[in-house]
Amino acid sequence: MKLIFGMFLWIFIFPNNTYSHPHVFFDAFFGVNITNNNLENISVIIFLDEMNSLLEKEMGENSTLQKEILSHFHFSLNGEEQKQNLTVKKAEFEDDILIMHLEYQVKKTIKKGDKLVFSLYDPEYYYTYEYEERRFGKNIENSSLNLDFSLNENENKAFYFESIHPFEYEVTIQ
Repeated sequence: MKLIFGMFLWIFIFPNNTYSHPHVFFDAFFGVNITNNNLENISVIIFLDEMNSLLEKEMGENSTLQKEILSHFHFSLNGEEQKQNLTVKKAEFEDDILIMHLEYQVKKTIKKGDKLVFSLYDPEYYYTYEYEERRFGKNIENSSLNLDFSLNENENKAFYFESIHPFEYEVTIQ
């Protein structure tokens, strides 16, 4: 009994920092759309998990989740951070899962050597977005340009107690 009481006192007298990890995971897919050497937009499709899909359905217009998700998108062009302008194009339920079709309007002329970097991450680390190289698509029309891309963990950015680094798509125009 003294041992249990001693452990109880130890926990409350000498509190420790504890860390948790997200229990909410969303699947994400990305696409880069180029027409006539213009970067038109970056499209993003997010599949919410069952719990958040249900909450979104129940909350309806009172929900703030979509606004939060929009703020988690990060995009830079040639090393220059771009303003936040991701919008919801369509949100639909399929088999009780909310699928959000998002679009980041760019509308800029690009050339060989230009570099795009984009990612989805929640700096508070409540939500985690799952994506990988195979979840990247490109749509190039009337252009001689091509894309070379990779998915890398950015060790220069840290969040959540400086312990997590975002994965970013790095796209080089060729």
